[in-house]
Amino acid sequence: MISEKMGDLKVQSIADKGYWLDIGRYWLIENRSVKQFANTGFNPLGNANPFIRKNKKLVRFKNQIFDFCKPYYSSIESSFSFKKHLLGEQVIGTQNYNRFNYEDISTLAKMLNTEQTEILRSLQKKCYF
Repeated sequence: MISEKMGDLKVQSIADKGYWLDIGRYWLIENRSVKQFANTGFNPLGNANPFIRKNKKLVRFKNQIFDFCKPYYSSIESSFSFKKHLLGEQVIGTQNYNRFNYEDISTLAKMLNTEQTEILRSLQKKCYF
């Protein structure tokens, strides 16, 4: 339900087009420019570049003998979730997702196989920019 009540969905922005790739990763486009975006884990607070695909984070290793930081590099392509099944285009220019059936994830082995199958099937579409 869309309303101003707590717990309901709220309209935050209206745009001509929108691209939603994953939780916390979306871009709203209006007049051929990015109106609003979120790219969790890749765009630092205050960054104006909406299309960062790689990031560097420092990871600290500390024990009784040593204490050092090591850079950790990641790409947006390696961070996508495959927890939903990508459906074929129902409307040109759109992609829809569907939750997996219980039978596909009823055991750990089935769940891992289902997720790996989905990665192989949909990674190219998700990573095409």
